[in-house]
Amino acid sequence: MIELGAASPVISWVEPTATDLGGSSTIINQSHQIGTTFPIGTIQVTYVFSDSSGNIPTCSFNVEVTIGIMCGCVFSNFSVLYSIKQWVKQYAMLFSST
Repeated sequence: MIELGAASPVISWVEPTATDLGGSSTIINQSHQIGTTFPIGTIQVTYVFSDSSGNIPTCSFNVEVTIGIMCGCVFSNFSVLYSIKQWVKQYAMLFSST
């Protein structure tokens, strides 16, 4: 989740692996690189592997980036209410201009 008005987030994950009885496979293609920015929305990441037996398995998973309120340490109720009001105001302005 990213804050409204923030830059697109840099996404990382644990890279998948594929193995069979003959040993490990190598990645021959991947749709997205670890450490790149992702737009808001749901993006499917796909890996394609190959092994010495000619198998070509794939692995896919979704990365979902949404707009929301990022909450850290809160020291008073006032700061929470102020943050929510600011977020709602920015959110309303974003969609009223489209």
